[in-house]
Amino acid sequence: MASRSGLDSPRLKPVLVYLVTQDWYFMSHRVPMALAAQRAGYDVHVITHVNEDGAAIEALGFQVHPVEWRRGSINPFAFFGNIAEVRRLYRTLSPDLVHHVALQPTVVGSLAATGLSCARLNALAGLGFVFTSATLKARLARPVFRALLRYILADAHASVLVQNPDDRAAIKRLGVADERIFTIRGSGVETDKLTPIGEPPEPVTVGFVGRLLADKGVRTLVSAHEILARQTSSHRGPSIDHGHRRPAGHRHDGRRAGVRHLRRRRDLAAEIGLRRLQGFRVTAF
Repeated sequence: MASRSGLDSPRLKPVLVYLVTQDWYFMSHRVPMALAAQRAGYDVHVITHVNEDGAAIEALGFQVHPVEWRRGSINPFAFFGNIAEVRRLYRTLSPDLVHHVALQPTVVGSLAATGLSCARLNALAGLGFVFTSATLKARLARPVFRALLRYILADAHASVLVQNPDDRAAIKRLGVADERIFTIRGSGVETDKLTPIGEPPEPVTVGFVGRLLADKGVRTLVSAHEILARQTSSHRGPSIDHGHRRPAGHRHDGRRAGVRHLRRRRDLAAEIGLRRLQGFRVTAF
């Protein structure tokens, strides 16, 4: 973890800080971008909840600053505690640029940066549980988060990164100027590791790579499998790799006929290669 001596040394490089809820999410989505910033001369810091990937992040040459928060939590006491903790780190690090990854870090990090001069890039790959769920908890929190987003994104230091036209339009409706909204096609794919493979013989295996959430399409995929299973024998059910621990309420999907739950996989390329040797084709959704 970051040492005090390193923080107190004279600044030789511009400082970039990533604010991410979980260390595994940084490792799965932001490492190539952070490495590019490092090569461009930035001193890269990562503020995150450290579970098991802290050492891996440090091994890449980034400084890690652990914080205690829970991804997706809307507990108001924890919320204000998170803001105070992140603000303390921002004041210590004096970053030139902060990269807030997803909705919760965007809100917490932007409020923590109030009055500071750092540029803020808010990466919103979807608007998350609060804006997509129909639960009472989400409906009650939605007006609060909408007002917060309208306030924090109006700051002249703030820019927004989105991945589709719908989110761009939603952010624009909050009053953010069009020139401060940037659209990219996604977090990217490591094409040196995940390369196209030839068509193997049937039967075909369909693979799902993602978290077991309804809005990720896993229920639709399982339903599609059940339709295909009734129509053809040249199809094997989905092998579901959720990339992290299985969320509560989704255990039954892994018990459906023909559906296998593979749990977390760190080396997806090796997993796909194994399926290919077995004569399957894996399609990642």
